[in-house]
Amino acid sequence: MPDRKLRVRITLVNEDKGYQFYEDVEDVDETNPKKVFRLLQREYGRCSSKLYRDHPGRPAVAHGWVFRKRVRYTDCDEYFVQEAWCELFWEEPAKRELVEV
Repeated sequence: MPDRKLRVRITLVNEDKGYQFYEDVEDVDETNPKKVFRLLQREYGRCSSKLYRDHPGRPAVAHGWVFRKRVRYTDCDEYFVQEAWCELFWEEPAKRELVEV
């Protein structure tokens, strides 16, 4: 389908202070989840776990990954641990379908 796009929802969390500071959905040029994983890993650090979602009547299914790295604050010389929650899904104009990884 030409209108179908692979997208990733990225949520960034300051793990040290326990708050979310960024969330966005981005288009992905790749269609292979393994290649997307490597791109995200390069950007957000090492993978600490898969991201699971519960489905009624089925076991939880992995739909993404959680990445961690130390990041410097923009306004001082201190660092914090950033977690990036990255969830993959296919999106068509009127429908969203999660990608199993």
